[in-house]
Amino acid sequence: MKLLAGAALILINVFSHTVGASQAQSHTLQEMNLSGTSVTSVSDNGTLAGNSHSALVSEWSIKHYIDSVIARTATAVTRPINSATWTISSTKSASVAYYIRITATATIGGAQSGIVELQYSLNGGSTWSACGMAQSSNTVSLAVVLNSSIIQSSPIVATIPSGALCRMVSTGSATMAYIYGFETY
Repeated sequence: MKLLAGAALILINVFSHTVGASQAQSHTLQEMNLSGTSVTSVSDNGTLAGNSHSALVSEWSIKHYIDSVIARTATAVTRPINSATWTISSTKSASVAYYIRITATATIGGAQSGIVELQYSLNGGSTWSACGMAQSSNTVSLAVVLNSSIIQSSPIVATIPSGALCRMVSTGSATMAYIYGFETY
């Protein structure tokens, strides 16, 4: 951890660590503007103590940092589009990568497009936040052929907070399918 005491910007850099055999990750815990403050300590609950101010690093930032340096488990998963919700982990934030295939076929009569959006809710599904999406579209003009298809596979990569309810929602007229995915938590 590096504390730039007395500076207008305090950046807490968290060391880089290796996950698995080949994937290096670097984490930044929080950036804060604390002009005139010399930080002397960081407590377990995230309070920065100094000579003239104290600031609280968000609970989510501390939890995300702790989760990121504790051993993680990567799991191959199958997730539905438009049909069900799921929770990845009730105790750890998760990094996810879901691969989606979107087939958009344009004809002389019109274009096609499709979007699959990954969303999460922290309040049991009352409100949803978008955190990633895959999209594709196909349009032809002065078509010589009767139709044109674009088949595109795209990843949706996101970080999901612990305890969040997740879902994938599609919009558009293209054909959308889940191919495979991984969740690391």
